Amino acid sequence: MMLSRELKKVQRRVNALEKIFIPQREEAKKYISDRIEEMEREEIFVKKLIRQRASGE
Repeated sequence: MMLSRELKKVQRRVNALEKIFIPQREEAKKYISDRIEEMEREEIFVKKLIRQRASGE
């Protein structure tokens, strides 16, 4: 009986990890990587713009 209760507790924890915690972390990871890529693209654009202005003057 005690083993059955413990198994249920463990299963609830596993379900929480699989269905809530891990998906949230994956979503956060994707958001961060997408944001970093966007910032890198912006940085490249700004550098090109600065070079064009410097060479044009």
